[in-house]
Amino acid sequence: MDCVEREVTVSDWDRVDIVILTVMIVHRNSLLALIRKPKRRDKLGVAGGLYPMPLPDQVLEAGCDFVAKGEREGTISNRNAQLTHRTAGP
Repeated sequence: MDCVEREVTVSDWDRVDIVILTVMIVHRNSLLALIRKPKRRDKLGVAGGLYPMPLPDQVLEAGCDFVAKGEREGTISNRNAQLTHRTAGP
């Protein structure tokens, strides 16, 4: 879902267990505000893109559970089990 085109609804949040955000530097403030919302709903938050990759500490301190580095297809497929079981790994 594109958060720029429409507001995230309660129904949107209720349908997911994991929230994955891809963010460019121009969306920094939006990400920092948005990443707190999954935590309030006991959801996992994952962020990737041109802002989180070089500055993962800022994103993690804001409440994100994971920062995805690399190409999203490989990153997501490799981390699916870890996200499902809430474990960390290489």
